[in-house]
Amino acid sequence: MAHFKHIVIGSGQAGVPLALFLANRGESTLIIEKDKIGGTCVNTGCTPSKTMHEAIRKIYHSQNIGYAGLEIQSSSFDFAKLMKHVRKIRDSWNEGSVENIENTENLTLARGHAQFVDEHTVSIQGYNLTDEQHTADFIYINSGARPHIPEVEGLNSVGPLTNRNIFELTEQPKSLIIIGGGYIGLEFAQMFTRIGTKVTVINHGDKIVNREDDDIIELLQKKLEEEGVTFHLSASPQKAIKNNGDINLHLENGTIISSEKILVAAGRIPNSNGLGLEAANVEINDKGIIIVNEVLETSNNHIYALGEVAGTPQFTHMAYDDYRVVKANIEKPKVRNTLNRTVPYTLFTDPQLGRFGLNEKEAKKKNIDYKLYEMPMSSVARAAEKNESYGKIKVLCDPQSEEIIGASILGVDGGEMMSVLQMAWSGGITASQLQEYIFAHPLLAEGFNNLFTS
Repeated sequence: MAHFKHIVIGSGQAGVPLALFLANRGESTLIIEKDKIGGTCVNTGCTPSKTMHEAIRKIYHSQNIGYAGLEIQSSSFDFAKLMKHVRKIRDSWNEGSVENIENTENLTLARGHAQFVDEHTVSIQGYNLTDEQHTADFIYINSGARPHIPEVEGLNSVGPLTNRNIFELTEQPKSLIIIGGGYIGLEFAQMFTRIGTKVTVINHGDKIVNREDDDIIELLQKKLEEEGVTFHLSASPQKAIKNNGDINLHLENGTIISSEKILVAAGRIPNSNGLGLEAANVEINDKGIIIVNEVLETSNNHIYALGEVAGTPQFTHMAYDDYRVVKANIEKPKVRNTLNRTVPYTLFTDPQLGRFGLNEKEAKKKNIDYKLYEMPMSSVARAAEKNESYGKIKVLCDPQSEEIIGASILGVDGGEMMSVLQMAWSGGITASQLQEYIFAHPLLAEGFNNLFTS
């Protein structure tokens, strides 16, 4: 048994920078990881999925460049080569994280499953099945979340794919059922459709990505349907059965869909079970989320939780901001908290959907008055020049001050455009000021001149 100043459980996008920060302060720090260093983002999330997305986006646009006078004759596609590239990029980031940890003074890496013995003691079930125990003054939990597998008869027996194993594929499935019409499911639906896989999306609700405005949802679904994605809405899987190498998925409405593979993208659940939290007097809610206050302290004030396991919005940048909150309060207590944070995000379909702040659906629900500015992407010169003019821009402003209170941009580089508005919002720049702002011509951001004229 060794004593450390700090123990960090989990090496996600909050855990790694926090461990490095603590060690670089000259304080003994132990970081524990039972899986791959870097967490979901590096290994099974953002890094591999966006690498795959960008490659397929280039393939798709090259195949649809006839308008420019170029005809691509070859239809050959090497799926195994694509996935090898995806894994190469993923592994390089993972290896970089490992090297950074191992080369940092005062930082020790332990491989295995962490479990609390008491409020200051953590047991590690190592890869070699040996147990070791260590104590610390402060403990930080960044154990993340995992895919939720719905309780569907036979589903586990047919070998469902999730974001955790889909990047290990070496052969392209001819057909794919995706359970879940949320952000992860739609990104994969478009990617696989674009390379020739027959994709069917099963969604429990009557709308995909139902937190978005209905007009945005309709535009997004129409785009995906035009590319070949089939949707079954208000549909729930009942059972899955192997049938001569394929999978038959029975829906509750009696429909049977046959496919080579099934991808489950039906949400995520926190990795709080198995940590022995009760031994540390750390409370969780009925969803398994660790209860924290505005500075990410748990019910035990020397134990903190960060990222998805603490109910932080499930985005890498929000987990990283949790690290910044903890870091800031270590340096100077009570200078930063999680209250009233803006939560920007981007859906990496093509076109992208960039979002921050309120949309119409949320503003109406909260009875907040707003002035709406909206414009089709076809009115943005740069989008037309790129031949990527599908989508629309929607910005909500305060009716009196003209300050921005939210934006939804479905369009080419919608996430980048959204970020411009987010920065304007942070700086108190109003719609009328953006209307007069000099943007370099011809950039996508220049479209805001026209948007705020309306």
